[in-house]
Amino acid sequence: MEWNKDTQNWVIGGAVVIIILIAAWWLFTGRSSDEARVPAYNTATTNSTSSSATNIGATAGVTTAIATGEEITVEDQPAGDSVRVSEAKLSRNSWIAVRDSMRIYGAARVNPPAGGGTIGDISIPLLRNTVSGATYSVVVYADDGDNMFDFKKDALVEGLDDSFSALHGD
Repeated sequence: MEWNKDTQNWVIGGAVVIIILIAAWWLFTGRSSDEARVPAYNTATTNSTSSSATNIGATAGVTTAIATGEEITVEDQPAGDSVRVSEAKLSRNSWIAVRDSMRIYGAARVNPPAGGGTIGDISIPLLRNTVSGATYSVVVYADDGDNMFDFKKDALVEGLDDSFSALHGD
């Protein structure tokens, strides 16, 4: 093959296309550090009941079984930089996360008493404010033991969720 101006242009053009494809792949499959890992700065604990395991459905990430009696309760609340969960009945150390259909807004680690129990009045600080009029989901991820929230490593507890509407402030 002869190396001339046309060949050089094709090689440069091919390299540019490869770089663009890699950048696009990284952009669409990568995650920003604020959504992927949130430090364990908010830990809630208390006492109460226990539970045992049942089954769940599968989703696009790591999932785990919901335990009998586990539930989470959140009420509609003013839009803002945190979300208050009224009550969580959990059997294991978990992360309670707030999300919409596109992203996770924040998460708080919750440590129930040994054997499981109820934790009340949990505040979840958010990386982005909720917007009045929008609806958000509150979901639970079982912590993988590293005390850092990572939605790709921590197992989503399928079926253990609630939703709320962000209301206009007073």
